[in-house]
Amino acid sequence: MDLTKLANIPLFEDLNEQQSQVLAGVMREKVVQPGISVFSQGQRAFSCFFIVEGTVHVHVQSEETKESKLVASLGKGEMVGELALVDGGLRSASCKAGSDQVVLAELQRDDFEHILNAGNSFAFRLMDNIAIGLVSRLRETSKKLMQIVNADHDA
Repeated sequence: MDLTKLANIPLFEDLNEQQSQVLAGVMREKVVQPGISVFSQGQRAFSCFFIVEGTVHVHVQSEETKESKLVASLGKGEMVGELALVDGGLRSASCKAGSDQVVLAELQRDDFEHILNAGNSFAFRLMDNIAIGLVSRLRETSKKLMQIVNADHDA
């Protein structure tokens, strides 16, 4: 992966030269054409992605109605699919490239674990950022759930 592309991702901008080299050595560039899937809900998760260029749309499909709902649009510098680094479980959403080509930096779970086990400080910082993002989403979801519960109670 090209170091200059990684340097444009806020999470990576403070890495020293050695950390940048390690990361560039394990990350792969993935180019996705407009409207094409990055990954699908229910697939096994083996990697996460950092958006280098473009927009990725995150959709969740209802099991009952099979209807897909847009839940987020993510842009340059953001991370998507990060739960893959935590548990390697099934994808909880689908992601597609927006109206323009998307350039992604892919980090596979096995490579991340190797970096983490080597004690690389970057891996710990990435895990902190994942935890902060997950907590933020959990708080937002809890707030929405309480609004639904309160609306049902008032009705």
